[in-house]
Amino acid sequence: MKKAIYLIPMVFLGGCNFFDSELVVACEETLKKRLRSPSSYERIELTSRSTELNTRDEVKAKLIAHGHDGALLEAQLRDFDSGTAKPTEFSLLIEYDAPNAYGTMLRDVSKCEYFSMSGRVDRASWFNVKVDGQTDIEWFTERLKKIR
Repeated sequence: MKKAIYLIPMVFLGGCNFFDSELVVACEETLKKRLRSPSSYERIELTSRSTELNTRDEVKAKLIAHGHDGALLEAQLRDFDSGTAKPTEFSLLIEYDAPNAYGTMLRDVSKCEYFSMSGRVDRASWFNVKVDGQTDIEWFTERLKKIR
């Protein structure tokens, strides 16, 4: 009888991505916003990689690329110099199927990137991940410029 009690909840959880990290959730949420039919998105495969940045120059360049400057930049570099920060670049390759404008399912791959000074992905969100080189805001802004 106990086995049945444990199996029933698993049947209902089978369709959700309960074990996906915040990074996977943020990347897929951002990617789906860019598709013609987000509800038809099907993940095929995820490949993840993380790279810890070891030099001050690498960290500074990455922070500047993410728009950090002034006092915030200096504070983060002090954290790195003191050893309290663990700057890490995370990347995901997402292979997926999604329909084109004519409804034909096509397979594609997108790259999602996230930079963290803590070495963790628990603060990844739609507004701070880059999918195919652009944040959600950058992508949306570019789309608006094309409309004009």
